This record gives sequence, C-alpha cells and structure tokens, in this order.
Amino acid sequence: TLQMSAYIQIISIGTLSSEPSIAFVTENCRFLVNLPEGSQRLCVESRIRLGKVRALMATDVSSTSSGGFPGICLTLTDAGTKNISIVSTNSVHAFLQYTTSFMRFSRDVF
Repeated sequence: TLQMSAYIQIISIGTLSSEPSIAFVTENCRFLVNLPEGSQRLCVESRIRLGKVRALMATDVSSTSSGGFPGICLTLTDAGTKNISIVSTNSVHAFLQYTTSFMRFSRDVF
C-alpha cells in the first residue's frame, strides 16, 4: 500500500488587516492559501519551504488575502521554481496580469 502523509499548517491566524493564511503540505509539494502582505516573512517564520510550492490560492483580490502574491511570485521565480499553479477568482488572475509588467516573470512560471 502507498501511504502519503499530508497536513495543513497555519501560516497566519488572521488579524484585522489580513485573512488567515494556510499551507497544505505533502511530502513533495506545498500549496499556499491566501497570501496577505508579509507572506514571505510568515513562511520563513513557519518554516515553509518555498522551493516546494506548487500552487498559490486566494479567496479574493483584496490586499488582506492576496497582497503578498507579487512578493511570493518574485521569490519563487528567483528560487528557480517553474510551473506554479494559481487557483483563484478571475480578479486575482487579472491582478497578477497587471503586475507582470514590472515583475518580469519568465513565461514558464505560470
């Protein structure tokens, strides 16, 4: 039998200025849900290995739930991560399209 361990790790419990942020963690990959401002720091403090991130998810385009997307995307790109899935509403996808002009992602990131 094949056994795979997976768990949910709390990155941030949420505050007045940010939504809760979690990571769904498996042996081989990480999925980050909601990325408020300061998410990179929160991931480092929570010992989330960003090199294994395979998907970013957001519940809406507000700064409280997706304000950290550009920073995390830049960090993942700098780390050489390729083919990151974005799972979210159309408004988050549009937000990321607007930011690509100053972030210069390579075509194979998303």
